[in-house]
Amino acid sequence: MSKSLPWISLIALFALYCVPWWSRTASRPSEGCLGSRGRIAATEHVLLTPQAGRIARILVDCGDTVTAGQVVARLDSRHLEEQLAQARLALLRAQTAAKDAQKYIEQQVDERTTVAQQTLRQGDVALARMEQTDWHGKIISLRSELFAAQAAIIAAHKNIQRLQAEIDSCLVKSPIPGQVLYRAAREGDLVARDAKLLQLLDLREVSMRFSLPADTAEKMAIGTEVRLALDLASPVVLPAQVASIAPGERKLARLWNVLRQQPQPQREVLAKIAPEIVTACAGQLAEGISGRAYVRFDRNSPWPTALQVGNQDACHGNNKWNNSKIGSFY
Repeated sequence: MSKSLPWISLIALFALYCVPWWSRTASRPSEGCLGSRGRIAATEHVLLTPQAGRIARILVDCGDTVTAGQVVARLDSRHLEEQLAQARLALLRAQTAAKDAQKYIEQQVDERTTVAQQTLRQGDVALARMEQTDWHGKIISLRSELFAAQAAIIAAHKNIQRLQAEIDSCLVKSPIPGQVLYRAAREGDLVARDAKLLQLLDLREVSMRFSLPADTAEKMAIGTEVRLALDLASPVVLPAQVASIAPGERKLARLWNVLRQQPQPQREVLAKIAPEIVTACAGQLAEGISGRAYVRFDRNSPWPTALQVGNQDACHGNNKWNNSKIGSFY
């Protein structure tokens, strides 16, 4: 028994050494993958009211997906529409007055030509001069009326353009493709200009930031596929693509660190999630959600089973994304 004690001790020491190594290895999905902790970075957009007024309708709800230029709310514009109707009526009156003045001037010119010819035939020069003076006075008065009508037309056009612009601004449109996170106002609320109306998640700017050793990051390229295992209530594995890699050290600085036996420097990597995947997650992706990002050393090798996006429960129980469906969004 005493002879077997050294062997038992060696086996125990070997087991104590192997258990931590085995646990670390087992936690990895595959030897061909490298994982790193990270957090979701999302860009949120606050949608403000373009002018003061009362909210007539809010056309979207929390979780809804909107496109760029889509009308998401409408302010009450009834008083502006009434003013617009009055401005159009004023324009019509000014146009009618201008036409009448122009027509009357033409009639006066024709009449003056006929009268002048008759007077000259009679040979009464003094009468002709008197009629000429009266005619000039009438023409000046008529032209003043025409100019006033034309000025009224210009003013009516400007007023109509202003009112139409204010009515158009009552339609609140989304400037980005996004997802509604929450509503900050309700229908019927009286709001001031630039009041907070909606909070939108920009579907184009949802990504995860994580760090990798410099030698691994240098082997990656923009567009490299990444798998994200997120820390949510249900297991979620989402595909992503590398959008940016932080620049590394200069060659001399790196050589100096190697000679000094400094630890391997880390490079920050940004992996972006496609907008259609963010949409499918229906608001579950938000700023600060943690998770683990995995990259493959060999692109030709398949992803391990634990990182197969079709084999995990995803947002709303449908995570059947594949490369042909996602494609490249860079």
